[in-house]
Amino acid sequence: MVRKLLITLTVMLGACLSAFAQQLQVTGTVKDHTGNPVAGATILVEGSTTGTTSNADGSYSITAP
Repeated sequence: MVRKLLITLTVMLGACLSAFAQQLQVTGTVKDHTGNPVAGATILVEGSTTGTTSNADGSYSITAP
């Protein structure tokens, strides 16, 4: 009984850790063709509904699943 519980908890912990490990923090700066920052640009993670906008300096930070 204890062995079965230990195995179950180990599998659940592994599943939780792998779910959290797959998130990636991406940061960057959006610039136009002349190198000037672009404020208010929309940044989206392809294939998801996750998105953000760049700030006045063109900088952004987004967590990608």
